[in-house]
Amino acid sequence: MTAQQWQTKKKTDKNQYHTSMGTTDYDIPMFGLRSAFLIAAVMMGTLMLMSALKAPRIVTAGVTGILSGLSVAYAQYFLETKQGITKKFWIVFAAITAVVVISVMLF
Repeated sequence: MTAQQWQTKKKTDKNQYHTSMGTTDYDIPMFGLRSAFLIAAVMMGTLMLMSALKAPRIVTAGVTGILSGLSVAYAQYFLETKQGITKKFWIVFAAITAVVVISVMLF
C-alpha cells in the first residue's frame, strides 16, 4: 500500500482560492495578512468608537455587524480573489453581519 492510495483529492482538480502564502489541498477560502489586518482593524475600531460614543447596544451591534460583514466580504472578493460583487459576496456579507450582530447583542 502506498501513500498515493490514501489521497482523496485529485491533483488535477483546480483550486479556486490562492493567496501569497500558497494553496491548500482543499478548496477553502484563505485570508492573507493584508485582509486579516483590515478585518481586525475594522472590528476593533468600530467597537472602540461605539464604546467611546456610548452608543446603545443595538446601534453598536448594527454598525459593527454591517462594517464587519463588509470588511470580510471585501477582503475575500476584492483583495483575495478579485471577483468583485457577486451573489456570494452578498451571502458572505449577510452571514457575517448576522453572526456579529447576534454576538454583540448577547455579549
